[in-house]
Amino acid sequence: AALSVVATALSAATFLGAPEDAYLGDATYLTLSLGSALGAVLVACWFLPAFYRAKTATVYAAIELRIGGGAGKLCSGMFLLGRLLASGARLYIAAIPVAIVLLGGADPARTLAAILLVAGAAAAYTAAGGVRAVIWTDALQAVVLLCAAAAALWLLLGAGDAAGLFETLTKGATAQGTPKLRVIDTRMDLSAPYTLWSALLGFTLLNAAAYGADQDLTQRLLTCSSARKGAASLLTAAAIGAAVSGLFLLIGLLLWAREQTQGAATAAGDTRRVFLDFLLLEAPPGVKGLAVAGLIAAAMSSLDSALSSMASAVVCDFVEPWRRTRGQTTSVAALARWTTLALAALLALAAAGCLWWHSV
Repeated sequence: AALSVVATALSAATFLGAPEDAYLGDATYLTLSLGSALGAVLVACWFLPAFYRAKTATVYAAIELRIGGGAGKLCSGMFLLGRLLASGARLYIAAIPVAIVLLGGADPARTLAAILLVAGAAAAYTAAGGVRAVIWTDALQAVVLLCAAAAALWLLLGAGDAAGLFETLTKGATAQGTPKLRVIDTRMDLSAPYTLWSALLGFTLLNAAAYGADQDLTQRLLTCSSARKGAASLLTAAAIGAAVSGLFLLIGLLLWAREQTQGAATAAGDTRRVFLDFLLLEAPPGVKGLAVAGLIAAAMSSLDSALSSMASAVVCDFVEPWRRTRGQTTSVAALARWTTLALAALLALAAAGCLWWHSV
């Protein structure tokens, strides 16, 4: 379950955005891993044991048992709305590089085709295999994504003077004059994006909410045989997530150092594509193919998790209670499959809305 949690938390935005963040700035993004670890500890110690005692399929059903039906359904409904908007935006972000890589461009027509391609593929295996299929495919997708990142790192270090790159990083500074290798920012500056205090306060609460109240992530932890094993999976996922963040940040830093030492400019000056352009334009065919697979894996791992968790929330929190009051006995598995397909269509529609909004 640990790899599945990692794959769910990662997305195409992480695959491309984290290197861009380090390329433009420093390594303070890594500080957020401290908040992630603290949030994971809170959930492992207090939330998961309560969920396992409740023996419910969703987090919101446990809330319903503890507080009342109205509270549980309200929380579940808010989760569905938030996940529809967030995962729709993630699907749109993921479709852009997929369209560039597979379809040769990111114009609206090809981006829409990429949205439908990714949504259709994720919906097919999620509806067919349920949460078990999602967990196994997420684990495989996480391995592919990490192999792609490791191959890119190997290529960066092996293509030139590795010692020179690290020397450039040691002496380098951002546009704001801060060291490129700065990891901890202790300033009490509300305009700074990643400080020690935002990690300890804001990101700890954010991750406690994500791991303990977001069915998208919590669902994986509830598939373990006991709360202890679920807690172990969560803590392992937090540790792996910190290492993965460091890996992508290092790639971005090395891309910056390479530009300073070798004059390798970002294509068209677009920093959003700094990592993607490096992979597509300079990587050998084997690494390029692995990178494409990693990019698609990042896109699919977030979407299939959203589909599975949203389907479980719809069926377990809304449809099943309604069916029980009417004595209906329709197959829950068939109902979940059709719900998954309907949600995939809604997510594709939300992503298309993001595409339209960005195009006008």
